[in-house]
Amino acid sequence: MGKNKGKFITVANKKIFVIDEGDFKETIVILHGYPTSSYDYHRVLPELTKHYRVVIHDHLGFGFSDKPFSLTYSLISQADIALQLWTAMGLKEVTILAHDYGTSVAKEILSRKNHNLIPLKINRIILCNSSMRLEHLHIRNMDKLLKDKKLGKFIARLTNNSYQTFKKRINTTYNPALNDIDFDLNNI
Repeated sequence: MGKNKGKFITVANKKIFVIDEGDFKETIVILHGYPTSSYDYHRVLPELTKHYRVVIHDHLGFGFSDKPFSLTYSLISQADIALQLWTAMGLKEVTILAHDYGTSVAKEILSRKNHNLIPLKINRIILCNSSMRLEHLHIRNMDKLLKDKKLGKFIARLTNNSYQTFKKRINTTYNPALNDIDFDLNNI
């Protein structure tokens, strides 16, 4: 599953990569986790599209979507992008499936819905591996460096295009490590 599986839609002057498959009225929008992309779902997409229209986009700064260096990324801006994208696609009623980082984006969207700030109808929300309280969170050393205001941008530029760094970091999110990571990543 690569770029040919999806398309780019411009939202807020940024190119957002989106996969839109399945010919059904009921729509599931998927918000992926950190540090991955829509590619996380390439193995389940064929099954999901037998029953639903499935929309998965790469968050800004992830996957095939634009990665502007001058932007400060936030959950609020990711929610803004998702909502603008869904509006551009004509989505009015959805089920949200969110994983990891995506759950925080989903919670922001849900908060806006609960305060009647958006017209989107949310049928269901499914949160997988949701965020936890900070005192229980184990932050990896690389994430601490990325969070540092002075070092973060520099480290991000060094690691942004490094396949080996990505491979090492992505394998730390799986237990046991993925055996077919090279095959999967080379087919993105």
